[in-house]
Amino acid sequence: MKLRQLCFALIVSLFVLSGFSSQIVSYAFANSGSIHVVTTICCAQSGDFGVYDPAHKLLFVLNNNEGAYCDCLGSVTIINTTSNTVIKTVNVHAENPMGIIYVPSNHEVYAGGYVFDGTRIVSKTLGTGYGTFEGYNPSDKLVYDGDGDVVNTTTNAVVSHLNFSNMEVMNFAYDVADHEVYATAYANTYNSTSGKVTYTAEVLALKGTKVISVVSFGQNASFSYLDGNDAGFLAYNPYNKYIYVPVNAYPVDSCCPKSPANYVALIDAAGNRIVRKIPVPNSEQLFGIKHDPNNNETYVSDDVNENVYGISSTSNKVVATISTGCANYCGSPIFFAYDSVNKDIYATTYNSTIVISPSNKIVTSINETDAAPNYLVFDKSNSYVYSIAETVTVISS
Repeated sequence: MKLRQLCFALIVSLFVLSGFSSQIVSYAFANSGSIHVVTTICCAQSGDFGVYDPAHKLLFVLNNNEGAYCDCLGSVTIINTTSNTVIKTVNVHAENPMGIIYVPSNHEVYAGGYVFDGTRIVSKTLGTGYGTFEGYNPSDKLVYDGDGDVVNTTTNAVVSHLNFSNMEVMNFAYDVADHEVYATAYANTYNSTSGKVTYTAEVLALKGTKVISVVSFGQNASFSYLDGNDAGFLAYNPYNKYIYVPVNAYPVDSCCPKSPANYVALIDAAGNRIVRKIPVPNSEQLFGIKHDPNNNETYVSDDVNENVYGISSTSNKVVATISTGCANYCGSPIFFAYDSVNKDIYATTYNSTIVISPSNKIVTSINETDAAPNYLVFDKSNSYVYSIAETVTVISS
């Protein structure tokens, strides 16, 4: 993530869509209550992604170690969430690892090709670990890596390797209704004659050791993120049993034309087909996505336009547009976490974490010691949200 200074001017807007008409209402901060920084934890090296292990009450932080800029070996920092102290940092064999997941069936964490049972290393040889994220199917106890490795979590052995052709697989979501794992995939093809890049985006349905279906968005639909970083996030909505996928309808090669054609696709798992495209007018670069089970809205971040959009599960329309900052990236939202205790949504910006209430008001903004919070993890045992970067900021509910 780039380090960009915060231009701190937070205004919240409620943007109710009826067709393409809108009504905008501005809010000041709601009551921030007791939300505050509990402590900071140093140091998680680059601090890129994380996962919580509830069996051992540990936070695992995956350090990509500036993978966008070098071919560096990664590491995993293990934090005790009872004392909020670093236990140890383990160097892994994978270059620039970006995949980490907790598996509840065996209480183990898979990260960078390693398997951890608490602080104990169970295996060091599982695949390359370069996949942007990893997916887990609890029905058959398989972990999927972005490189195509399929791991049996009972034996901790690679049992198959999926051929994704020339597509780059990025992120995963599990559909509890049909017991399938969905993954975003994309390819960029450069034409040396015209000098143009063609973008292709797909969602793959995985079951067992096979790709059972491919949902294509066609050419010039993009999951890729500005500056060459990967996005391609997706989320499962248990209310209507759809997979939600933010799609940028044409590639953004320079910052930053607004696209009236960007949308969130709804995929019906029963038929593995797109059943609806929810338009997100005037959005520029759709990125992260998170479902809120409390108000049954799904939140999508726009990193360039600096908005968070709330989508209703009943009307399947954008019902809220929440401004997170000012122009030039200073308030750009990226990742989300849901706090099941206070029912708020937390979102990272470039040097703060904002808190959004179920009524789509910004509750507060937490400035970070590190100017680039990368990821958020909620720990239900202590009701803290961990904002992950080179310094991990612990935020109360």
